[in-house]
Amino acid sequence: MASLDELVEAHGLYGLFRQARAAEVLGAADWQFHKTSGRISFVGATIREIGVQVLGTESVRERTWLWSWANTASELPPHVLVAANRMKTLGARAGIGGLIDPDLRLEHLDARGLAAMCAVTLDAPAFYRCPYPGGAMYVLLEDESLRDEPGDALDALCERIEGVVARVEGPLLPHLQQLCGHLALHTEPGESRLMIRSGESTAVVEFDEVGGLLAVRRS
Repeated sequence: MASLDELVEAHGLYGLFRQARAAEVLGAADWQFHKTSGRISFVGATIREIGVQVLGTESVRERTWLWSWANTASELPPHVLVAANRMKTLGARAGIGGLIDPDLRLEHLDARGLAAMCAVTLDAPAFYRCPYPGGAMYVLLEDESLRDEPGDALDALCERIEGVVARVEGPLLPHLQQLCGHLALHTEPGESRLMIRSGESTAVVEFDEVGGLLAVRRS
């Protein structure tokens, strides 16, 4: 039985990797949530309005997460809670407390990683962090044009690796191996390095003395 931490570790990094298309299109655009319709308007982005599913909210000061289905004060309509309720159902079936408890401490979790894991689990195109003073609302984006589909997984990994692993704590090796598994890339771990293969193409990720990213070399 996996814990919530294990789910985020298994799928969160891949979820962050899949954010490239949404980040390119939306960036840090100003947003406005239309609760009744369940859509978000973006100012300054090429896509002006997108249907969303509300996952939950993060309190930056308190380092807590509140699932949207438990946020009765916001009076969210049922049609924007479908994804969060699906995660709750999955949690109930698997006995994962973090998915069925109304709120949780973000001591060992990162809200972005949590949202990324939900996006992968529910096969959503991407997630989006909607910041506001003191916190943020996290939503899943329903626009399929925001689904990231890199032509060459190894090229994309080498291009994005620094940004993707920036939020990883501790040695990178197990996290990168999980990510490569999602991308169908073959890995060969060695001393202070990880060789990654895709057909005839290879890349070598080198780690520093504490397991952090040192360099990426293509060969």
